[in-house]
Amino acid sequence: MFAKAKKSCYFRLGIGLVEILIATACMSIIMVPLFMIFHGGSQNALKGLVKAEITVEARTILNHIHNDLKHATFFIDYSKPISETTDDFFNRIVSGSPNGMYTLL
Repeated sequence: MFAKAKKSCYFRLGIGLVEILIATACMSIIMVPLFMIFHGGSQNALKGLVKAEITVEARTILNHIHNDLKHATFFIDYSKPISETTDDFFNRIVSGSPNGMYTLL
């Protein structure tokens, strides 16, 4: 009887291949969805960063266009006649724009 008990204990000392396969399957059931969530979140974060960078670049381009158009205009006061002398004409341009009227060069 002692020999039978010793023999059954001998087989329980190690970890079998079936236990390793079951543990691997359980871990893969948990780890695969976690990896998919992490990967999807990383991809969405990367897409968001690219969109933000494109938005900043577009805003910079629009600011350049705005400044170019703003500086490509000069004020003409249509309430007063423009004299034929260029000095008087340029003095009116530099004086400012009280009525906010501008024209392109």
